Amino acid sequence: MKMAIDEIIVRPGRRKAGVYDVRELAESMKALGLLNPVTVSANRVLIAGLHRLEAAKALGWDEIECAVRTVDGLEAELVEIDENVVRK
Repeated sequence: MKMAIDEIIVRPGRRKAGVYDVRELAESMKALGLLNPVTVSANRVLIAGLHRLEAAKALGWDEIECAVRTVDGLEAELVEIDENVVRK
């Protein structure tokens, strides 16, 4: 589902998105579009996809495709960690 970018909540304390990574990803998204949606909780808290979200902002997008997961707390943290480890 598409969601307004300004409605997605990024909780304080998350690691910061790397400027170079965001720039590189924005170039890819401009050329190819968003290949994988960001993941948010049912209450619109970002679970995974901070770099994609920041790249979409840099491109001036108003909306982004989201996968909504019904996870919170520790399970949401595990999803975020898993995505980051697997992505690397």
